[in-house]
Amino acid sequence: MSEAESEDGIIQRVETFIQRCHDLDYVIKPEARNVTYSKRESDDPKDRTILSDRLALAISSYELNRENPDLRLSEAEAALLWITRAFSSGVVTEGPGLIRKHKEAEAKVAHLSTKVDELTAENLFLKAKIDLMDQGRKF
Repeated sequence: MSEAESEDGIIQRVETFIQRCHDLDYVIKPEARNVTYSKRESDDPKDRTILSDRLALAISSYELNRENPDLRLSEAEAALLWITRAFSSGVVTEGPGLIRKHKEAEAKVAHLSTKVDELTAENLFLKAKIDLMDQGRKF
């Protein structure tokens, strides 16, 4: 993988995550407010940061700088770090958007399955009609 592809991959992953959050495919659980990270090994509360705050800040910062070619990659890398931490902490989950899309897809599959059955029956009928015509019988 070339360096440009890697940069594009990072940016695309961040863009995809943001879009999926907007579409409600992903939601951040309220528990994210209780997950903290420390800058270094320290018991000092000042060195702790709340996951949901850092994730929101990183995404906001990326969105503000996505048009700036000098900052876009570094902001995307920072956002991807917090996105990865949110996933690894289990605070990102499937949202109602994804559930809705799944139900819509299931309904479409059921409709198409019915349509296939109808077309198969019609095809068999037409084949039988052709066979009868080949035998010289009129339908």
